[in-house]
Amino acid sequence: MAKALVISNNAGRRYHTAPNEQITFRLSDVETSGQLDLAEIELGYLGGPPLHIHPEQDETHYILKGRLRYQIGEEAVEAKCGDCLYIPKGTPHTWINLQQETARILGILTPGGSEGFFQTVSSAPSDELDSASLAKLAQDYGAEIVGPPLAVSLGL
Repeated sequence: MAKALVISNNAGRRYHTAPNEQITFRLSDVETSGQLDLAEIELGYLGGPPLHIHPEQDETHYILKGRLRYQIGEEAVEAKCGDCLYIPKGTPHTWINLQQETARILGILTPGGSEGFFQTVSSAPSDELDSASLAKLAQDYGAEIVGPPLAVSLGL
């Protein structure tokens, strides 16, 4: 059974997933008995993940800082500080920071269980994470990569 927690501002497990990207898990499935992951995502210019699907997880983003472009299903959406996005499980999605300033997102995945993916990516030598390895790792953690990052799709 999960217990009540207070997570301080500097607490959490931080993972650098790309040169201009990091994610800090404030809560994960471990602390919440599998109920959710709560993470702060920081993206530099042109940062953002490949197009992907979570077949069993809903994802919610609250924009803390910056402006981002999202691709959610077939729809392109601009999101700014204070906006909230809900992405139902099974929906292809990705996002990109097109601004020079760092963007920050508060992300919630329900149910939890994705921290291991980011932990593995951040600790793997960059030459070992080709697209096939990354796709297999994503699949191991309940996600499916279905396309490139928006930076590639937009030709940036």
